[in-house]
Amino acid sequence: MYTFAQPLNRALRTASESPAVVCQDNRRTYAELGSRCLRLAGAMHKLGLAPHDRVGVIGLNSDRYLELYLALPAAGYVLVPVNSRLAPAEMRAILDDAGVSVLFADADYPGAAGVSQVLTMPDDYEDLIAAADETPLGDGVDEDDLAALFYTSGTTGVPKGAMHTHRGLVSSALHFMATWPFDRHTRWLVASPMFHTGGILATLATVWAGGTHVIMPRFDPDLAVDLIEREAVTHTLLVPTMLAAAAGAQLARPRNVSSLRYLSHGPRPFPPRRSGGPARPSPAPNCCTSTARRKPLRSPRCCRTRSAFSTPRSSGHAASPPWASRYGSSTAPWTICRRARSARSPCAAPASWPVTGASRTRRPKSCAATGT
Repeated sequence: MYTFAQPLNRALRTASESPAVVCQDNRRTYAELGSRCLRLAGAMHKLGLAPHDRVGVIGLNSDRYLELYLALPAAGYVLVPVNSRLAPAEMRAILDDAGVSVLFADADYPGAAGVSQVLTMPDDYEDLIAAADETPLGDGVDEDDLAALFYTSGTTGVPKGAMHTHRGLVSSALHFMATWPFDRHTRWLVASPMFHTGGILATLATVWAGGTHVIMPRFDPDLAVDLIEREAVTHTLLVPTMLAAAAGAQLARPRNVSSLRYLSHGPRPFPPRRSGGPARPSPAPNCCTSTARRKPLRSPRCCRTRSAFSTPRSSGHAASPPWASRYGSSTAPWTICRRARSARSPCAAPASWPVTGASRTRRPKSCAATGT
């Protein structure tokens, strides 16, 4: 049986002195992160929370957000991340619907006024950590217990709470680790907001392997490329708008981003390079689409395509790879799911394919029908 407690407990056994998180000026090892998570669990117990109580968090990405995400479900509570950009009425409706009894917030949000207990970050949060005793994680927690409620954007109606169990989120991490290599040298850049599933996509996988989280409070393209160079980032996820902005920042002021080996993107296809536009000055990482639309935390589809940071070999289309005729035109960027892989896999396609014209994503019909 796997719950949120297992990844952190394993990291504490195997990588206690390895760096766990880098966020602005804060750097903590797994021993330090683990101690703070254990004390956070003790602080929640002292506040009188019962198992399965809902605890909300509203704020920018931070090392404290990471601690809340890891510790609260592992201690038996349900985490409710809330979009900090919502209007007060929208925020209030989500907090009421989820039944949040305690809320951590990094600012004064009018929409949080109805919650019985609001704790500020960092002040109240650090006071709680300092005064609490360490409490073991995982006691009495079952893999089918609810771990987190992530609310949808509400574009087709009112926001709905997507219920994620320990088993579902841990399974997602295991699938991700089967798709990409995660180890103690992994350095994952958290660029997406952590109230969204894209922001926590690789959290458990990175912790399980004893890797490092490099956290941006909010996305900034220049800062993202700077962090890739300065912190030797190896893995990240960028949605297409972020990817295009980061590529533009790299073109304007090239940095050494050769450490970046794995880049997940989605749900739209890779942004194409305009015909005749400037070449990308850096090596291409292995890339894959992230998740299917409106289906959070699915394991990525593995593929390799040309990177927004890569340098094309020519101004025209690459020669057709030997397997291309099975899937249609060879001049489109490719997204091939693992089910379609063979000895002549699309994953073996050159990483520096030039792309011109409209970007398209193609999948085998059998996979398109099943959504896998």
